[in-house]
Amino acid sequence: MIIAVDAMGGDNAPEEIVRGAEKFALASEKMVLLVGSRARIEAFMNPSGSPFIKILDVDGDIDKDEITHRRLPASLRETFGLVARGEADCAVTFCDTANAVVAGVRVLKRLSGIRRPAIPVAIPRGDGFVVLVDAGANPSCGVEDLISFGLMGAFYAASALGIENPRVGLLNIGAEGSKGHNVIRMARTRMEKAFPFPFAGNVEGHEMFSGKTDVLVCDGFVGNVLLKGLEGLASHIFELSGSHGHGFHGSGLAERFSPEIYGGAPLLGVNGTVIVGHGRSGRDSVTSSLILASRLQMLGLPQGIGQLFRNRPFPSE
Repeated sequence: MIIAVDAMGGDNAPEEIVRGAEKFALASEKMVLLVGSRARIEAFMNPSGSPFIKILDVDGDIDKDEITHRRLPASLRETFGLVARGEADCAVTFCDTANAVVAGVRVLKRLSGIRRPAIPVAIPRGDGFVVLVDAGANPSCGVEDLISFGLMGAFYAASALGIENPRVGLLNIGAEGSKGHNVIRMARTRMEKAFPFPFAGNVEGHEMFSGKTDVLVCDGFVGNVLLKGLEGLASHIFELSGSHGHGFHGSGLAERFSPEIYGGAPLLGVNGTVIVGHGRSGRDSVTSSLILASRLQMLGLPQGIGQLFRNRPFPSE
């Protein structure tokens, strides 16, 4: 297996990315291809080298996407290009999420039947995880997109997290069918009529950890605000509990919520396994992201999602 890594993306590039990639390669003996400035990457590499680390020297110039007019780092475009050309099996980046989404759509292309890719994040709860999707790829979306997010999120929950027959719910301001804006209401009506996974209806924010649903669907704006709010709240609680000498420290909860442990999240809906890591990722998070990329590639996640949409058991319109 060859994992292509955008070594120039993120706040701590390339040092922390190099350190994390070396740790992963040493433990897994899987090939890692670091994409970016050779001089900058080599400055942080172990002098003794590794047979499982290679560098693809890419100029740091910015390429302007012809369709979106968004300026994409050359290292990002080439990292995804390696997967598109079959020269790498999966890709990992720690760049800006919007850039990762644009590069995924433009370079890897979308799977048939999917209008917008989505990012699912597995959030710890008492009995395992609840999958939040979309967690930031799409600030706004339509009815069909929400339904697609539910399908992809449920498939991810079942295949990657081992959740049997996952329940899917729509994040909303109330349980009643009349609550929420028009897109949410229309999506609920469609999913109530025909959906291949158990549908839990509307789910309010306070029910997120109740077990009512395994997959919580929303647009990327709401999802990203919710996710960052949860991360901030968790950090604040851990700080408070530590300052008073009691609480969650030593319980393992801090580790479960730490991105350094769970790494990044997949970009679902494109033709390839892609992991988008946090921009502030340190070396441990980089290692965790590469572990996740390797595991999802072995599971054949993109191929499974593609098959799901080809065999979609209800009309897309």
